Amino acid sequence: MNDQPSLSEIRRIELDGVSDEMWSCRAPAGLAEADDTMYGPATDYGAETATLEGTTNFPGELWGAAVTGWTMNLDNLDPQAAFMVSYTITIQGADTAGTVDGTASLRSR
Repeated sequence: MNDQPSLSEIRRIELDGVSDEMWSCRAPAGLAEADDTMYGPATDYGAETATLEGTTNFPGELWGAAVTGWTMNLDNLDPQAAFMVSYTITIQGADTAGTVDGTASLRSR
């Protein structure tokens, strides 16, 4: 493994605060090698994935509706050195609300 993730290793997750929908974008399975761009560690992934969002090589899928809150924290102040992300998601239904806490491992080294 190298320090340059390719498009197929990147996922964009965002909360649309207007619609209260949580979306995820990622490269489709079987992405052609020529389209699986490699990115350096200094890449602005937020800007890069915003540009690619919704394209054939980086389509989006709805993860949930009625998501009223989302926070996340990395285990290191330097995002390039982080190994873990923790998150809290709040969902508000018609008759109930719930909070989900979780932790996920970032790209292995």
